[in-house]
Amino acid sequence: MAEYLARVSWDSIQRYKLLQRSSDSPSPSRLSLTGQYGSGQPILAKLRFGDGLWLFTAPEFGNGNQRRTLPPSVLGRISITHQRFPKTGAVQLAAGTPPQAQPLADITVNAMTTDYNYWCGGDVGLALPIHNAYAVFKNLTFTGTRNHTIASCVRCQQAAVPATGPYGHLMQHFQSIRRLSAESATQLMQLQNMVACRRTVFLSHRHCEASNLVSEVATTLQKKDALCWWDVQVMPQSRWYDDKILVPMLKDGIRQAALFIAFITPGYLEPGWAKEEFDEALRANGPIIVQVLLGGTIHQQQHIHELGNIQQTIDVGADASSIADSILQRLDVLNPDL
Repeated sequence: MAEYLARVSWDSIQRYKLLQRSSDSPSPSRLSLTGQYGSGQPILAKLRFGDGLWLFTAPEFGNGNQRRTLPPSVLGRISITHQRFPKTGAVQLAAGTPPQAQPLADITVNAMTTDYNYWCGGDVGLALPIHNAYAVFKNLTFTGTRNHTIASCVRCQQAAVPATGPYGHLMQHFQSIRRLSAESATQLMQLQNMVACRRTVFLSHRHCEASNLVSEVATTLQKKDALCWWDVQVMPQSRWYDDKILVPMLKDGIRQAALFIAFITPGYLEPGWAKEEFDEALRANGPIIVQVLLGGTIHQQQHIHELGNIQQTIDVGADASSIADSILQRLDVLNPDL
């Protein structure tokens, strides 16, 4: 079976939400937005029964010259069962369907995809919330001669920020539906499993005081199938970020984390990005906060506890490996059935 990657525009997602809320919209389709895909690209006709189609989007905000693109986020995977082609117009079983398979009764094409020449739909995999997938996307490879995206692209490497934001040019590599290499398909499946199982961690720290330690901790966590929201991994480096881009990214990363790990150093609670991250995590319905007390911060512990919402503490003096092990143990508690 082959695996493909296709982009769902942010405008399409907004239109779909309007359709769902509209009182005069047609009755809901049997297939959700992430259970089908329409396009003018003939490559959709090549997909066969059982092939996987991964859908992703890149959230956007602002209008006109102020429009900015946020990092790519995986929506989910479709296991293809049905197709529609320009000449027939009717939905039918996909090519390569086993003889015993039966078409779904009364299957309808969502209003979002009726205008496209090619269409496919099928069984929906695990639904994923919007989640930063930059660390995966920058390393994706595809079949064919032009199989890599970021490593060979000068514009993706340059320090100047594109007009549409630091992720804007990255999306130019994903305008076409492309067949994934086996390794990249596995990477997307691992990402899906980590998000679905809530093995997601936000690492909050002050760069000038804890960057080396956090790097070691993150490397260990990632080897143990934990998804880290860690600026080095989820943001192109050596670029300047204005608040309009950075604040939504930070809030979104914190909202989707199962654990918020606060590396408390002497300057952590001073005004700055680390303090803003911490304050955001303290808000209602935030993630579980785990504090790691480092470098003369014992005297801050009572003050931090008074802020509330701190559930766990990792002892001062622990090395990177011990800190990572403690975090992994807490993730396992959140998912006892895994």
